[in-house]
Amino acid sequence: RLGCNVVYGKDRGIHVSGHASQEELKTMLNLVRPEYFIPVHGEYRMLRRHGELGVAMGVDPKKVLIGDNGQ
Repeated sequence: RLGCNVVYGKDRGIHVSGHASQEELKTMLNLVRPEYFIPVHGEYRMLRRHGELGVAMGVDPKKVLIGDNGQ
């Protein structure tokens, strides 16, 4: 209605799952360079992996905070 184009499908060479790929997460961490990093979406194993990625990208492991439901 507003004149936008919506692109569907893998054949267009775009990531369309709604979640960032690991390379996209690395790019964001590299651009933002957070002092603290708190992964917040996904199962515990995903949060841990995302935290490990933050450490690999230079975040101090003591400043990667992984919460638990209800915290």
